[in-house]
Amino acid sequence: MTIDITSSGASRESHKHPLYCVVFSTYIYVGHFEKTSGTGVGEEENNKRKINGDNLITQESIHDKKQFSATAEREVIYIDDGTCEHYHEVKETVPTNQPENDDMIFTGVVDKATTDEKGATSSGGIMSSFDYYHMATCGGNYLTLYQVKVPDQKNSSDRRGICISTCHNSISTSTNNICEEESEDFMVRQVYKDIDEEENYFTCIFAGRSGMHNPNVHFESHDDENDSLGPQLCCVGGKRGLIKVIDTVKQSLIFTLVGHTDELYDMKRCPVNEWLLLSASNDETIRLWNLKYPSQIAIFAGHQGHREAVLSVDWHPFGKYFASSGMDGTIRLWSVEEPTLQNAIKESFKSSLLPEETLSYFKTVYDQMPFWITSKMHTDYVDCIAFVGDLILSKSTTNIVSLWKPIFSHSGETRSIESNSMSSKSSKDKLVHLLDYSVPDCGQWYIRFGVDSDCNLLAVGNCIGDIRVWEIGGGKKPNIVFNAMCSSIVRMTAFSPDGQIMVAVCDDSTVWKYHVS
Repeated sequence: MTIDITSSGASRESHKHPLYCVVFSTYIYVGHFEKTSGTGVGEEENNKRKINGDNLITQESIHDKKQFSATAEREVIYIDDGTCEHYHEVKETVPTNQPENDDMIFTGVVDKATTDEKGATSSGGIMSSFDYYHMATCGGNYLTLYQVKVPDQKNSSDRRGICISTCHNSISTSTNNICEEESEDFMVRQVYKDIDEEENYFTCIFAGRSGMHNPNVHFESHDDENDSLGPQLCCVGGKRGLIKVIDTVKQSLIFTLVGHTDELYDMKRCPVNEWLLLSASNDETIRLWNLKYPSQIAIFAGHQGHREAVLSVDWHPFGKYFASSGMDGTIRLWSVEEPTLQNAIKESFKSSLLPEETLSYFKTVYDQMPFWITSKMHTDYVDCIAFVGDLILSKSTTNIVSLWKPIFSHSGETRSIESNSMSSKSSKDKLVHLLDYSVPDCGQWYIRFGVDSDCNLLAVGNCIGDIRVWEIGGGKKPNIVFNAMCSSIVRMTAFSPDGQIMVAVCDDSTVWKYHVS
């Protein structure tokens, strides 16, 4: 398979903190834009937008604000426990290659202007629609939400060049005039700032669903049971060990999950139940949370748990067990099929539905016994782990990403996972080592790789700004993405759900977007 990777967009976040995490939403949203035939909006309307800060459109303001154009003003939503307040930050305008009145105006709804049967609007433009993902990055005390357009299959082969923009300003360096289109392709939607200046966010994830359904926000969902709910919630955590859950429709912090006693390094949403969330921490624990009825279901730590910080977790695709890795150099597999834990999960979903007078204290379950442990794969920190079907990819600070398969006991995986007997929970570490991927200049810890949803591609950055992309199982020779404009540590790479977009975040606050074909 030939992998073609081209740069298609970039952003430098103005807070200048290192960016540690980037994640995509799993749903596709639908947006609309009007392409006008004249010089665009008038100066009076443009100035009005600058005052109102309409360059940042949020889930709830799509219908109210109707449209926006690029200006130098950006709305920042300040996070505090229980409330979010809105402030406008005005930065110095940076000259751009685009005209002052841009002819590409984004609108959130088609009813901005009347349209004829050919799609023309009363203002002389043509109304079109496009699909996009939400993408989140975090670093320092900031969480930034982007809109990333789903690539058009027909035009994907023609996309070349690079467009650079910032959260507060816009700079163009395109070679093939793609910047006129990039306003919808890759743009900031919301910025959240924690009022705690000492907070440093290391990980974020989309999970659960907003309880507030906005009819003006359209997205594709195959979940009939929760079809009346809104888009996914965004969870973020870091230095303080708190998991802050943000509703991007309400633009507010809706609750905080308290339990970890040290830094938070990773979070993963359950693949079969979007309300279940795993978190990994420097306090040597992994915790399972319910986001629908906020509660701490289980703590995985203790007798045979990790002896140092837990750096990474990932669910098996069927959601029956998960893997964890950490600074102790071990990889452990934990079951969530134990009867006690299954009962706790069920109770967590119904306890908050009981009448208030009958509510009882929810008792968290403790699991000290992973059903499988190994220290054979790596000799140093294991800072990233991911399932590839039944296989596992793991990365250490020794410049290696390894592909391998755990081998379970005589009675197979079923006995180890479903039985609650101590005898079946062994610490056997049998495995089959399949392949090593070499990643030069990757000795810094907390550099995380990305795997596409079809488990075809593996991408990982290094300490000098390069990114290597492999076809999983297809050989050891990578496609190397050299970026002359980036020389800092690439902290994390991620693929969009359709695998057509790859994004990397770096220590110099930059976000790099690539088209993959």
